[in-house]
Amino acid sequence: MKQFNCRANLILDVSKTYGYAREPVLARMGDGSLICTFLSGGHTEPENQNITLVTRSYDDGLTWSNPQVLFYHRKRAAYTTEIFTGAEKPMMFVHTYAAESRYREICTFLSVSDDNGKTWSEPVSLPGAASHVNVRKGIVLSNGKWLFPVYWQEVRERWDWEQIPTSNEIHNHWPSCCGVLHGEKNGTCFKESGYLTSPYVLMENNCVEAEAGHVIMLMRAQGCTELYRSDSFDYGETWQDAYPCGIPSASSKITLLSRRGKILLIHNACEEKESMEGRKNLSIWVSEDGMHSWSTKYKLLAQDESMFYPHAFLDEERKAVYIACENTRQSYCLRVPFSELWDE
Repeated sequence: MKQFNCRANLILDVSKTYGYAREPVLARMGDGSLICTFLSGGHTEPENQNITLVTRSYDDGLTWSNPQVLFYHRKRAAYTTEIFTGAEKPMMFVHTYAAESRYREICTFLSVSDDNGKTWSEPVSLPGAASHVNVRKGIVLSNGKWLFPVYWQEVRERWDWEQIPTSNEIHNHWPSCCGVLHGEKNGTCFKESGYLTSPYVLMENNCVEAEAGHVIMLMRAQGCTELYRSDSFDYGETWQDAYPCGIPSASSKITLLSRRGKILLIHNACEEKESMEGRKNLSIWVSEDGMHSWSTKYKLLAQDESMFYPHAFLDEERKAVYIACENTRQSYCLRVPFSELWDE
């Protein structure tokens, strides 16, 4: 058992079954239960055998059901990146991709649940033209509209490639760029804005509203030891140029949350360019001044080991941050009381 500095319970261990499970996505349903999805299937990703697994907890994350296959595709990978609970019904963003071309042919779909996540509808294309982006953690802005950070691959050379890409080197030819989707009309309309690029590949972006209309985006910049940042002052309609912001990065996924003027950043607070094993020091940083400084830096693990890809939400009723994280084989549900991070 890992030595965490907070309550931690095992969600999933695929060491002796699937052998591989990545990127847990955690959400609380309207009936109080928790669900968590994972990318699994195959030996790595991208593989066309990749599937979405789901598991569920009815005791606040203490125990979890056996994983079930939620989405699979007979010809392509099926991968879930976000469960959005800011709508009338929970919404799940599902993607398919052809591993032969890495992620350049990603397709974006939407699934909804009418029964608190027990069952999900067949995925359908995201409405509008924005149906080929990777959708990340959505937020509800102060004007009531939805905003989803997104990224996509662009083919800038090697359009007709000769060999199936097997390494991340292909990102140099098909780099990822970042923007956002604006959601309206309860999920029946989405529109894109923003076009953020850098000398590094930008991906796995997250957004937070620092104050009314001022949205901050942080991005993983592959191969850079800092996160990149961009700001919008019109609810995400237009964005400043992306720049390295000095926050250490392990070239891994991050999560941003906000609560009553506080911004929470959950990330691997270390500098590491490319290594899975180097994704250590998983931490929560808290800013109370719009991300100008960090008043609290809370280490989630007591020892220095790899644990990464956090996905999280704030629970006002239980006064805690709930986090899912993984190490490619095991995934855990962490609960951090607000009182550990600031004075209540």
